Amino acid sequence: MMTSRRRRHVPLRAELLLLTLAACGGEGPAPAIERVESAPLPVQAIATGGAAGLQDAIDTARTPVRLVLSAGDYHLEGGAVLHGDGIVLTGAGADSTVLEGGVTVRQCLGCRIEHLTVRGAPSAQEVVRVESGVVELDDVRLQAGPGTETGIAVTGGSLTADGILLDAIPTGVLVEAAGRAGVRHSIFDGGVTGVEAATGADVVVVDNLFLVSGCAIEGADTVRTLNAFLGNLISASGSGAGCPELDTLRVDDPAAVPVLLELARYPALRGSLPRP
Repeated sequence: MMTSRRRRHVPLRAELLLLTLAACGGEGPAPAIERVESAPLPVQAIATGGAAGLQDAIDTARTPVRLVLSAGDYHLEGGAVLHGDGIVLTGAGADSTVLEGGVTVRQCLGCRIEHLTVRGAPSAQEVVRVESGVVELDDVRLQAGPGTETGIAVTGGSLTADGILLDAIPTGVLVEAAGRAGVRHSIFDGGVTGVEAATGADVVVVDNLFLVSGCAIEGADTVRTLNAFLGNLISASGSGAGCPELDTLRVDDPAAVPVLLELARYPALRGSLPRP
């Protein structure tokens, strides 16, 4: 069973570990998408808008590009497939921009998803699936669809997740043996398992809040699988029976305050933070 002990907050060590890891169809009118090419290329609007316009913008991008999604719902049948180099999806905030249908990351290097909500497709088991490449998620809310079992499944490639809310999803993050994942400053709210890591997976878990009914961490050979499990918080009631004994703090412990202050910096998380 996981224990709750006081420990010093270690943001510098956590930062270095994460930097190392990073190195290695709906109805109604669709909101507009703005393509902002990196300087000195001009700004270009996508006239078609909506789901088809978003996927077409990804498919036709030839250089690093930022696709700015204005407030509204974007319905993608089968989800968006993120591929290419330097593709950035930027929303107007998790309360304003909703991408429905999920996202698959495939051969996308230096890609990023930020400031929006991603909702899973009815037929998909995961909301975000990372198959290959390198991707970052920042200030993103993930919501389950009818068939969702996992928030983020990393089957290959590398994921860095910072400021992510996993909203009532049974398993927050699943990392298979060929995957690499760094998860920090995120909240696992209302699920069963926080992170499930296969033997051989490369995982860093730092400064998160686990409000789950089961274990913060699960998986074969869990302790050896994790390169770092630092500064994480669990609910005031503690963790479930049979969970690995890892160094955590209960969220109501005074020593948890530095982590809670970090979590409060992300708009996507603020609605799930414990009230004083």
